[in-house]
This record gives sequence, structure tokens and C-alpha cells, in this order.
Amino acid sequence: MGMLIGFLLGPSLGVVALLLSYIAGAIIGLGLLVSKKRNMASHVPFGTFMVMGTIVTMLWGQRILDWYLGFFN
Repeated sequence: MGMLIGFLLGPSLGVVALLLSYIAGAIIGLGLLVSKKRNMASHVPFGTFMVMGTIVTMLWGQRILDWYLGFFN
């Protein structure tokens, strides 16, 4: 699925989509652990976060990338 995201968005925006997916998955996963709805042995499907990251990147990916790269100029 990650390769398809890269083909769809290109390399730079593909990385943005994957990073957004990882961040969203971590936040939701930590929220589920804190609320005791899941434990450390539970699995949370990652594909939904990849789709969400791809959609957000398709809408605002270039703005997010420009904002992030602006820190290095």
C-alpha cells in the first residue's frame, strides 16, 4: 500500500503521507492505551491511517511540505 501511495503522490508527497499516517496512528494508539480500550498485545489496523494520511496529503500535502521545509531556510 505504501508503494501505491508513492506512485500516486510522488516521492516527496508520499513521504509526507506516510509520516502523517505514522503520527495519526501513534496518537490514536496512545489514546486507546490510555483509555484502557486496548492493551500492548492488541492490534490496530494501520491501513486506515494510511488512507487518511493520503487523503490529507492530496488536499494539503504541498502546503505541509512547504511549511516543514520553511524551517530549514
